[in-house]
Amino acid sequence: MVQLFVASLLLALGYGTGTGTPLLQESTDHGLPVDSTVVALIGVHVIPMDREVILRDRTIVMRAGTIVRIGPMDRVDVPADALRPDMRGRYIIPGLIDMHVHLKRDDLPAYLASGVTTVRNMWGWSEIEKIRRDVASGTVRGPRVFSAGPAVDGDPPVRQGAEVVTESAQIPALVRRQKAAGWDFIKVYQNLDRPAFIALAREAASAGLPLIGHVPTAVPFDEANSRMASIEHLEGYDKALTGSRRPGFRSWVAVGPEAATEVAALAEATAERGTWNCPTLVVARRILSNGLPSRERERAISARRAMVRALRDAGAPLLAGTDGGVPLVGPGELPEELAELTEAGLTPYEALRAATIDAAAFLGAADSLGGVAEGQRADLVVLAGNPLEDVSILREPVAVIAGGEWIRP
Repeated sequence: MVQLFVASLLLALGYGTGTGTPLLQESTDHGLPVDSTVVALIGVHVIPMDREVILRDRTIVMRAGTIVRIGPMDRVDVPADALRPDMRGRYIIPGLIDMHVHLKRDDLPAYLASGVTTVRNMWGWSEIEKIRRDVASGTVRGPRVFSAGPAVDGDPPVRQGAEVVTESAQIPALVRRQKAAGWDFIKVYQNLDRPAFIALAREAASAGLPLIGHVPTAVPFDEANSRMASIEHLEGYDKALTGSRRPGFRSWVAVGPEAATEVAALAEATAERGTWNCPTLVVARRILSNGLPSRERERAISARRAMVRALRDAGAPLLAGTDGGVPLVGPGELPEELAELTEAGLTPYEALRAATIDAAAFLGAADSLGGVAEGQRADLVVLAGNPLEDVSILREPVAVIAGGEWIRP
């Protein structure tokens, strides 16, 4: 009875099997492939992301969560026992990487359903440690998690739960503590003073922990730009352009087209230093929409897009992140962020790079994530159309594969 149920479910979901090919020997609670199953996607169009190309009519063979073979349909020997879901004519891209989230356990399914198979969590706390362990062990289904520790802030802190620094002498012990806890990054926040920031940057570099986050208000932008691995929300660029110390995104109202030369100079300096930026355009647009008259809102949004465009033109590296988990942004909205990046002037391929191969490079995981290649983790998104023509197709994935496990949105 159980085998009949599994067979019926596979057929209903579009799976076919060759003559004499066995169906699943066992099933998970969602009735789709377990890690030991070989799956072959036959006749798909592959966008590998290491270059702007479509490899048409390919076969991808996956085993135990890893891509083991990719090649033209007529040159790949598919194992006789492989499952063969009917994916002919579908487009395949790597699983997406959301580089700015505030993760909650209840949000895990929504990230996977939207094609996000890896996240960078921006504020560590005890539950994040549990989520990481559970996802890694397979106890729960969710995206792979890289995470910063609790943000490091001055007194008073902007947010509760930050590690508050009142003197630079606290920094070495703080960095040792966060490294021992297993966090991947150290996040700096708004109210940290300049001496503590410099001490934090030095200790973090010594510990091999990239410094990411907000540009503290008391720190000159050029100094932060030279010491931080990634800047979030375009934080600090508006202050550098306007001299404002106002928190939030409203300073961008004062950055008009007449500042184009200064914007380009900041972008060039960023490119020279190799600093990454995660602009989080969607959350900024929504916050600005809630608090400003329409004319000022459009001016600020336009200025932020111009900054992103200038960074791209200068060759400064970009990441795609949503700020998912905060008010106004739900989990799984990365396709909206990619659409916003194209509105800022990036091509669809450039926007996708920021959420795939470039994100993996920043995470130091390019050998396993961010592309569609043999030996990489089987994190894939199946699409009905070509995302290099229009990224909006990402809003309705046909299917998502995370570590070789099949997920139906």
